[in-house]
Amino acid sequence: MGIHERMIFSRSRGFVDAGEFQRLAESCVFIPGVGSIGQSLLQNLVRCGVGRFIIADFDTFSSENLASQVLCTTASLGRSKVCVARDFILAVNGSAQVQTYEAEWSEVATLKDILKQCDVALPGIDALGPGMLLYRAAREAKVPIVDFYFAPSPNVFVTRPGDPTPEERLGYPSLGLGWEQIDKPEIAQDCLLRLSAYVLGVLSGMKFERMALYRFLNLELVPTWPPLVSAAAALMSDQAISVILKRPNVTDYRGFFLDLTDFTSKRAPAEFSAREQAVYERLKNFAAQPAEAVGEGWVTVGGAL
Repeated sequence: MGIHERMIFSRSRGFVDAGEFQRLAESCVFIPGVGSIGQSLLQNLVRCGVGRFIIADFDTFSSENLASQVLCTTASLGRSKVCVARDFILAVNGSAQVQTYEAEWSEVATLKDILKQCDVALPGIDALGPGMLLYRAAREAKVPIVDFYFAPSPNVFVTRPGDPTPEERLGYPSLGLGWEQIDKPEIAQDCLLRLSAYVLGVLSGMKFERMALYRFLNLELVPTWPPLVSAAAALMSDQAISVILKRPNVTDYRGFFLDLTDFTSKRAPAEFSAREQAVYERLKNFAAQPAEAVGEGWVTVGGAL
């Protein structure tokens, strides 16, 4: 690391030593999906000294991104997200290396080549098929994944190559299917219901606006709240750095949540239990009703849906 780079990161000393700085500068992270969470991740990691990025996204910025994506401004509307992200990384650290992909990252041969180069993968994608493909390929490539549950509370979990994946732990109906089949609406919705039941079994006191929850469970809405995105990205970035530096303070494949209803940390269960199954059935029934029956107001999973 040259003099200029040492000056950029000089105020981080005390959190990492000189040898660790060098390790971060030589490390490579893969971030498929540079939307809300992906942009916050790369912003954190480039400022922590990570030296090489492989980023992927096929999308362009639109006005709905202004409220939730840190790299989106009126000047970037219509521009490619990966191009804006690449320019940001290099504007912070001109010595960084950035490799970009669009939709082709999810081709099997391309993903295999990407993962051979990486120390850790941090998914920022909200499509089920490519997400499951990443987990399956990362296991084969022996690359750890630092991820978060889509939840109304900051959280993080780390899946190492020998660990069960979310698909396996939560009993997704995608098991055994090719990834291109997983995004069929009925399969994607059941996976989302199982994930939501798992999360809300832990965070039973969280409140939701009824119609927003209904639309989310029916694959019509992906709500984003900037403070939660930033907090989840901070946890993921810290865990990714610990993985790269081989530090012991790394969570496991269950992960943990910061419950904002009582400001406590909560551990997720190892697998889908009877509690989660009961929540799943309630959410499934809630999502199956006609929209006009949903009503207004707020709801908790611990209360009446």
